[in-house]
This record gives sequence, C-alpha cells and structure tokens, in this order.
Amino acid sequence: MAALADEVEAALDNSGIDTDPRAAVIFIAVHPNPDGSKHVVHEIRGGNAPLAEAIGALVYNRDLPAILHLAAAAALQMRHLENRAANKNHKPHNKKRK
Repeated sequence: MAALADEVEAALDNSGIDTDPRAAVIFIAVHPNPDGSKHVVHEIRGGNAPLAEAIGALVYNRDLPAILHLAAAAALQMRHLENRAANKNHKPHNKKRK
C-alpha cells in the first residue's frame, strides 16, 4: 500500500493539479486487515481549496451514507446526457459541395 501511495503522490506531483484553480483530486486505497480493521491511505490535492476540503470531509467520514453513491451515479448519468445533447445540437455544418 505504501508503494502504491508513493507512486500516486509522484504522479500527482507531476500532474500540475496543485496549480489548477479549478481542480481537486482524491486518491483512497483501503486494505482489509486480518483482524477486521482497515488500513486506509489517502491523498487530497488540488488548487481548488474548497473542493479539496469538501472531498476531505468525505474521506474522514468512513461510514458514507448509501445516498452519496446514488447521488454520484445520478450526477454522472446527468452529465453524460448533457454532453450527448450538447454534441447533438452543436454538430458542425457541412459545407455545400459544388
């Protein structure tokens, strides 16, 4: 887990995300231990401090309500449909051939 976390941290260092004012990212790795406990490694980065803080609040709440997963899936579906509609309505016009 530590080696994986180190590689992720190095990739984030090289990504430029820390200087992007619109970006935030979180990496979470969870490994179950034989005694039933969990080993959690996380990295929160980005130039958008409020977004990073909101993500951080979710990291520390390990008992995430199931509704968050449903909300995330619905948001992704909505984004997909918006992108499809945008691409459908903004097709480049074909030039008339002579």
